[in-house]
Amino acid sequence: MLSKPFLIMLYSFLLRGGFKLFDLQLLLDSQDNLIDQLCKLRLYSDKLEVKKYIEELLKSDLHPYVRYCVDKYYFEKNVEEVPFSSYYNNNPALPWFSDSIQKLLKNGNTYEEKIDILVEHKQEEEVNRYVAYLLSFTTGDIPYIRYLILKKFYGIDVEEVKPSVKTMKYKLWHIDIHDKKREKRKKLLSKIKPGQKVHILDGNCSGLDGTVTFIDETREKAFVSINLFGEDCSFEVDCRDIGLRRRKK
Repeated sequence: MLSKPFLIMLYSFLLRGGFKLFDLQLLLDSQDNLIDQLCKLRLYSDKLEVKKYIEELLKSDLHPYVRYCVDKYYFEKNVEEVPFSSYYNNNPALPWFSDSIQKLLKNGNTYEEKIDILVEHKQEEEVNRYVAYLLSFTTGDIPYIRYLILKKFYGIDVEEVKPSVKTMKYKLWHIDIHDKKREKRKKLLSKIKPGQKVHILDGNCSGLDGTVTFIDETREKAFVSINLFGEDCSFEVDCRDIGLRRRKK
């Protein structure tokens, strides 16, 4: 019997029209951090889609660290290093759970401080449920966040993990190089709120409808609940790949 993850990928694959000789987004999705993504893009730098993507990326308001990575890992330039620390704690955000948890976490200016706050309130039932939620959610797959939770909150003696672009799984964002209405779509993002019904325009869930459960404004990602095979499944989707679902008249 075929597994559910495989069926989901197959369903998405068919919706997107099957195989392509070259798919930029699949290339980006094959790596889980921007350094490995840039190295992979460099291998295909002769492709027109890659050239256009990098061109559009450089037009963006890039953080100095991201620009440094582009110069070093894609263009292979000998450039002065920009510390990752200047980037990874820039407006840190953890998934929304409840208003009370959100109010609690707003006093933390770094991921470490946010986890420390949770530790201070670990006797509270809601905090324990939230931490369990973090480990089962997408953040549970981020090595450094998982390390902080296991080490600080549960006091488990685990191997140290240091923050890096790889252990935080920071990725390049999707740029629709063929979409001339990109700016119009960016304005649409301000209308997308938790609970909003949306349609996925691109990516692995392209063509599907779902409900937004949380928006990570810093990473421009949304978590969308999509009903597949009778069950609600949560997916992380680039905000640029989301469109509002029109109401039926």
